[in-house]
Amino acid sequence: MFHYPLDENQLQEYFEQSQENNPSRLIFTVLDDIEQRVGHIELGMINRTNGTGSICRVFIDPSQRGKRFCHAMVEQILKIGFDDLKLRRIDLRVYSFNTPAVECYRRAGLIQEGVLRKNQKVGDQVWDTILMGILREEWEGVPKSV
Repeated sequence: MFHYPLDENQLQEYFEQSQENNPSRLIFTVLDDIEQRVGHIELGMINRTNGTGSICRVFIDPSQRGKRFCHAMVEQILKIGFDDLKLRRIDLRVYSFNTPAVECYRRAGLIQEGVLRKNQKVGDQVWDTILMGILREEWEGVPKSV
């Protein structure tokens, strides 16, 4: 879907796909209190028949990292998935070296379900990917800050 370098045309086409009836992805741009873009998050692979979805493409402006935007974004996307869409399961994949993201997802209630070893080739490196997930009943028991 995307190719390097990422440009406005690619993003516009990507956003337009989420505007269809019953889209398979919901895309959100996150703004701070002065309306500056600080992040982006997607609830994708929405399968209404199976009641599942995946959090993907979570981006935080590097200057805004460490300010708990990610945690608020993940809490809100879980709320949308479970409350609005009535999903029963939401999962995500995260590279194992991205420890701040892994910790953010754990604080939001996601549980590590496995590791896809040497799953993603990037340049000369091959990265492990952690699979995390949360069920509706688990999410209902997680304290919320939003």
